[in-house]
Amino acid sequence: MIVTARDYEADYCMVGALTLYGSSPSDSKTLYYNFLRREDPDLIAKYESLYGKSFQPKREYQRRLEERAKKICLKYGVKYRIIT
Repeated sequence: MIVTARDYEADYCMVGALTLYGSSPSDSKTLYYNFLRREDPDLIAKYESLYGKSFQPKREYQRRLEERAKKICLKYGVKYRIIT
C-alpha cells in the first residue's frame, strides 16, 4: 500500500490497526469473524488472541505495526502522517 501511495504521488500515508466493534449481527466484529469462519477458520484463534474482548488489537501489536510502517515509509520516501 505504501509503495502504491508513492507511485500515485500521495503526500502521506496513515497506517493503523483494524478496529472491530460490537457483538450484534450487523456489527463489524461479528461480520469479520463470520467472514473468517467461511474463508480461513484457522485465523480465528489468532484474532481472538490479538483482540481478546477489545475492539482493537493489543498495544504491543499496534506499536510494532507503527514502527514497521514508519520504516517502510522512510524507505520509499513517503511521509508517515500529515504532519511529521
